[in-house]
Amino acid sequence: MELVYAKSRIAKCQLVDHGNGFLGVLDKDPYSYMYHLELGESARASGRLEEAQQHFEFVERHYPDAAPGMYLSLAAVYRAQGNLSKVPEILEKGRRVFPNDQAIARIAFRD
Repeated sequence: MELVYAKSRIAKCQLVDHGNGFLGVLDKDPYSYMYHLELGESARASGRLEEAQQHFEFVERHYPDAAPGMYLSLAAVYRAQGNLSKVPEILEKGRRVFPNDQAIARIAFRD
């Protein structure tokens, strides 16, 4: 729901540049976890893994209890980068922060 709100808010502010992603959003609100999540997902989907990692790690560091899906996305980025030692570490942190989240528990158990 929060990401839908972020997308809606970004679109309403007309801060979307369809060629290059989001422009100006973080200038207006540099600590917005919603924007960092959205930018991270956009970067991950485009294969810009280092950029995605930066956005997800920002959220993990500043807003660790904001969104359980962020832990799964960050684990996917680490896995795609070949940084396999960080995958169980970030999933375990996600399990500690969101002990009742079924998706994190399922993935963490599998890894």
